[in-house]
Parts: sequence; structure tokens; C-alpha cells
Amino acid sequence: MVEKVNTKPISKEELREIVEELSSIRGRHTELVSVLVPAGANINIVIDQLESEKSTARNIKSSTTRKNVVEALERATRQLRFFGQQTPKNGVAIFSGNVSQVEGQEDMRIWTIIPPDEMNMRLYRCDQIFMLDALKEMLEEKEIWGLFVIDRQEATIGVLVGKKIKIFQHLESGVPGKVKVGGQCLAEDTLIMKSNGEIIEIKDSHNPLLVLSENFNNEKSEETPVVTKWENNKQLFNTKTSY
Repeated sequence: MVEKVNTKPISKEELREIVEELSSIRGRHTELVSVLVPAGANINIVIDQLESEKSTARNIKSSTTRKNVVEALERATRQLRFFGQQTPKNGVAIFSGNVSQVEGQEDMRIWTIIPPDEMNMRLYRCDQIFMLDALKEMLEEKEIWGLFVIDRQEATIGVLVGKKIKIFQHLESGVPGKVKVGGQCLAEDTLIMKSNGEIIEIKDSHNPLLVLSENFNNEKSEETPVVTKWENNKQLFNTKTSY
């Protein structure tokens, strides 16, 4: 039997599905073989190691376990030979073994994975589970954004990881807010959007004029009329923190 070999990197979505599948598998004995080959490694060296492991596996007392481990190693070796001397660009991960949950029955399976990111770990392990930590790390979100939501009396600090928001702390100042007509000064070059989508500087606003604003109570954008505008000559300061 010749197993099909994938020679192109899989997507993270495909990797997530495979990792979930492999995580659910438990061998009845130490018959599950994990082989991780880092990007750029010499495959012949890895094959020599697996051949050596086959010789060691032939000393296993249980004939069934011995047979399954040797076959898992042979399948992994055959898969590696398809790649020639060097690994694919991102390396390769092979998982092979008897996944049957019924004692005495055989269900030999093999997964050959070209990961979506470059793999730097080299590993061989024969166990009751597959070694998946290196692949799970690839599924972790690497882009993280800090979030600071601040108004006059409170603030919330958190991070955006992927599509999930994690809130770290919510703070309340206890300082009373300013009266309605105060604390609303903006620089004259502050940009606002008219109801027709045109972007203008706030100094060019006037009454009557409809601008697009956000209603945070119902989380909707609304057209709001400019009622009036004040201009003054107060000094403007730019504050820059050490961070």
C-alpha cells in the first residue's frame, strides 16, 4: 500500500481540524509514533534514526505492540523518502500508529502534515498520544492589540487577541464630569464626516450641517445636526508620555 503524501503547506484552518482529531486519539499501548522534522533538515539523517528505532522496537515483549510500532515506523519512513534529501519549506510532521480502541483489532493510520508556518523542532516519540505541542503553537494568535477605552469618569484596559477581547481592568476615577457646555474643545483641523460621506475639518463646520456621529447607547451611526460652534484662541498643548 502506498500512502498519499501532501507536498504543500496546509492552511491554519485545516491544521486546527487535524490537531483536534489527533488530540482525541489515545493508543491502547505505546504504539503512536510522532516524527517532527524541522525546515531544512537532512531527511536521510531522520530516516537513519527511525531505522535504528525499528531495531530497538523489535525487542518489545508484547508481539502485538512490537508489530504495531514497527509498522508505524516503517510507514513514517516511507513517507519521508518521498521528500528526497531535504524537507519541504516549512518542515514536516508525521503521525503514525494503531488508533483502534478495541484490544486485538488493528486500525493503522498515518498523517503527513506540511505545516502553514516554519517548524523549528525536531522530535521522535513513541507514546500513547501524539506529540502536538509544536503544531498547537502555530494555532495561537500572534497579533495582539492593546485596548484602552476611556471617558470622563472611567476607563477599561484590555487586549484584542484574534477576534476575542480580554479585559484586564476596569477603573473609575471618582472625579465628577464637567458641565455640559465645557470640556468639548477640539483642534480646528480635527476631521469629521458629513452625512454624505465627505470628510472636512471641524473648523469648516457650520449650522445648518448634518455630520455622521456614533451613538454608543445603541451602537449605531446617526446623522446629527451641528447646533452651534464656538471659536477661541486658547493655547493648545501636545502631551507625550514616556511610553
